[in-house]
Amino acid sequence: MDTGCFVQLTDFRGKEGLVHVSQIANRRISNTKDFVKRDQEVYVKVISVSGQKLSLSMRDVDQNSGKDLLPLKKSLDDDAFRTNPSGVNNRGPTTRTGLSGIRIVEEDDAIPSRRPPKRMSSSLEKWEAKR
Repeated sequence: MDTGCFVQLTDFRGKEGLVHVSQIANRRISNTKDFVKRDQEVYVKVISVSGQKLSLSMRDVDQNSGKDLLPLKKSLDDDAFRTNPSGVNNRGPTTRTGLSGIRIVEEDDAIPSRRPPKRMSSSLEKWEAKR
């Protein structure tokens, strides 16, 4: 089973990342060798970073021009959420856009849980309960 291909980044010397087989093309492919050859130059987009591991995507970038096909839209409201809160409450739900482009609605009214609060007991209390 083919998992993808490793790409060495030219802008970051010595860095490489994995392009998963699902991120190579918009359609299902069975063999990465049909799309990518050894030492072929391709355009990639970093989609996640986990420690030293980079997850890359080829399908989100136009391979002819290098243009990002799915750019992260930046709205004017994003800067407000990156600063410390000022303590002013504008009553009502707050809407912001997450890193993945998903709209997040945060409401001030927290819905109480129906579950009773769980009582945390210490190991001494557990030991006494067993006796």
